[in-house]
Amino acid sequence: MSLHGFFQNAYVTRDIDRAITVCGPTMGIGGFSAMDYELVLNTPAGDKRAQLRVATGWQGHLQVELIQPAAGYIEPYLGGLPQDRDAFVPRWHHLAVRRDDLGAGPLVAGQ
Repeated sequence: MSLHGFFQNAYVTRDIDRAITVCGPTMGIGGFSAMDYELVLNTPAGDKRAQLRVATGWQGHLQVELIQPAAGYIEPYLGGLPQDRDAFVPRWHHLAVRRDDLGAGPLVAGQ
């Protein structure tokens, strides 16, 4: 996988407000913008709705995204979270890269 165009690290948390208070100073991010999202995820079992609270902030050219699963089909976000519902420390979820050619297909190892 090529990291050409790398711009984002994303983390999941059980409490986005508490995660922001930790990540802002720790990562040198002056502020986060938070929004609630409802989106449709395309799954092998068909389309499923998810509700998420998402906050993004920038440190230079790196965007940090914090994701709090809220309702609906949130299973893709739960795997990295601890069982303890009071544990809010963000856990790594994914990274994102920008592509120059949207028609090039998905990035795969070795490209």
